[in-house]
Amino acid sequence: MKPPVLIGAVLILVGILVLVFQGIPFTKKNTADIGPVKLEEKHQETVAVSPIIGAVSLGAGIFLVVLGSRK
Repeated sequence: MKPPVLIGAVLILVGILVLVFQGIPFTKKNTADIGPVKLEEKHQETVAVSPIIGAVSLGAGIFLVVLGSRK
C-alpha cells in the first residue's frame, strides 16, 4: 500500500471520529492525604474539537486516497 493512501485512510478515520464525537473526554483525579484520611475527587472533563477540523481531515484524507490510487 502506498504511503499517501495509508495516510489518507488514517485521516479519513480521524475525520469521521471527530465529526461523530466532537470532543475528547478525560477524567481528572485529585487526591489529598491528611493523616489517616484520604480524600479523592474525580471530575470528568471534555476537550472540545471543532467539527471544522474533522471536515478538513476527512477532505484531506479523501484527496490523498484519490491521489495515491492513481498510477
